[in-house]
Amino acid sequence: MKRGKKWMLAGLFCLAAIFIFLYGLNRGLTREKGNAGDFLASVGDQTITAERFIREMTRRPGNFHPEELKETLLEDMIQSNLLYAAALKAGYDKDPAVVDAIRHVVAEKYRSEHLVPLLNQIKITDEELEQYYQSHPSEFQTKKMRRAAVIQISIPQNASSEKKARLFERAVSARKEALKLNPNTRSFGSIAVKYSDHQPTRYRGGDTGWLQKNRRDLRWPKEVMEAIFALQEPMKISPVIATPEGYYLVKLIETKESRLRPLSAVKNRIRHQLIHEKKVEVERKFYEELKNRVHIKVNRARLKAIEPPTGGSGKKPKSPPALPGQ
Repeated sequence: MKRGKKWMLAGLFCLAAIFIFLYGLNRGLTREKGNAGDFLASVGDQTITAERFIREMTRRPGNFHPEELKETLLEDMIQSNLLYAAALKAGYDKDPAVVDAIRHVVAEKYRSEHLVPLLNQIKITDEELEQYYQSHPSEFQTKKMRRAAVIQISIPQNASSEKKARLFERAVSARKEALKLNPNTRSFGSIAVKYSDHQPTRYRGGDTGWLQKNRRDLRWPKEVMEAIFALQEPMKISPVIATPEGYYLVKLIETKESRLRPLSAVKNRIRHQLIHEKKVEVERKFYEELKNRVHIKVNRARLKAIEPPTGGSGKKPKSPPALPGQ
């Protein structure tokens, strides 16, 4: 169903393009009728000039020296004129969907010739990059990171007070054994295998990998994350941490402190951001200027009363911008 809608929409835009192409062609031919030497073919009261034919050859890729290729191109142009005449006779030019498609194509044509060149002229200097970098240091700070090892001793749901007490004693025993590990052991080692209920980390000594400050890791409760970043020295072990889900031990393995990334590492990011900001401003001024040329009136009450279509994706449709007042 979705594929069918896409093909139908594409067909409408193609049809609109044909209308616009032949409309422009007819306007050009009206001016060129007096030049009999430029006549190439006619379709009813429509004329195909050699000038238009040459432009079409230039627009299309390929080698048109063989006569049959030129004949093929001319036949294509004749067929387009036939389609246009038939579509007009059938009233397609008054179909609301076709009219809307033509509006979008014309608007995009205007945009490409008047707004896009302004956007393409936007440049960012090294001085602007440096100024932004110096003015927004917090944007380029790396995050504080911690790598830790965790032992988790889970508390079953509806566990009795006696059961919780035994599990707490198990956590205390695990901590006592962990404190006796070789100081150079960078995790809980075999202690995690013996005590931890967290299967993903149990057989690698409880190693959590790198964790980022103020970024929630769903594997660990808030209390565990806070304990990891509260430890200041590598190889230090926390007291037993009690949570509703279980008892935890935390061992700090290594740290990465926050630092300012060099300008060379973030230069492209800044450039893209500044270009985007300038484009937004150029577009704003462009459309403000267009709005100043025409009177715009919006029926807000009617707009509010319109119900969005049901069953759609909810995504904002992507379409060329219409000219103000349309």
